[in-house]
Amino acid sequence: MTEQAYREAIKLLKENGLNPLPVKRPSYEDIMRLEQRLNVQLPNSYRMMLLELGLLQVESIDIAGIGNSGLEGKTASNIVFATEKDRAEGLISGTMVRIGTSGYGPFYFIDCGELDDRGEAPVWEAPGNGVSHGKDRIADSFGDFLLTEVRNLIEGLNDEADEANLEDSKSQRSQYWKDRSKDFDS
Repeated sequence: MTEQAYREAIKLLKENGLNPLPVKRPSYEDIMRLEQRLNVQLPNSYRMMLLELGLLQVESIDIAGIGNSGLEGKTASNIVFATEKDRAEGLISGTMVRIGTSGYGPFYFIDCGELDDRGEAPVWEAPGNGVSHGKDRIADSFGDFLLTEVRNLIEGLNDEADEANLEDSKSQRSQYWKDRSKDFDS
């Protein structure tokens, strides 16, 4: 699926009124400098996200990229900073780029050394202490990974809305019966 999956994920966000944090988008030249600096070729679907959004922060989804501070950013949401830091600490290899955290310790990365003939690479999850302690393949491409994350987000938001509606409904029924109890007063 790959690029098509990426497009579907962005479409779902828009359809559900979820707008990513607006940041300065990098140029194609910025992305080429990023690839040179990290010595990788980025997957097509991830490169699309960089060109269109810079990085992706919406609700619980936080995908590292290139934001307002460009390649020199010093936050975890900057792919250069996060990747160089993880490489220096021996958490990932030189073919991997860190794209985010799961929020509970493990982190996500793309292994650009596994680029396939479609120009895509798998997304992996590793424990906070690095890939030498194991890793799990969680998607065949960044597009597939993002689509799963967006679907999970929307499902969670819908569940929250359903719970809120259920509470409203219970409150309305309770008020109805309180009002009806007055019918039996003499």
